[in-house]
Amino acid sequence: MPTICVYCASSSGIDERYLALADEVGTAIATRGWQLVSGGGSVSMMGAVARAVRRGGGHTIGVIPQALVAMEVADHDADELIITDDMRARKGIMDDRADAFLALPGGIGTLEE
Repeated sequence: MPTICVYCASSSGIDERYLALADEVGTAIATRGWQLVSGGGSVSMMGAVARAVRRGGGHTIGVIPQALVAMEVADHDADELIITDDMRARKGIMDDRADAFLALPGGIGTLEE
């Protein structure tokens, strides 16, 4: 099953149109029978994509560093939640698990990834 990695905002205060976009992307991923790998947060756009994938019957993989588990509110509903030691390991796992990548609106973290 193809896996798509989605990079996007995990911060609060995101415009509703971006949250709607994240929901649409998650729905499209599930509809196509793909699975999602993301940064493992349950909030903002990151959470919206994952929830939409699961709502559509898709499989989600969240990858989050231990230091961010409390800050980002880890997506404990993910089908697979991988907790890493640091950001470098997070990005490496996301890269290794994905067949394709999509960047949605976000901030410096999204750009860096």
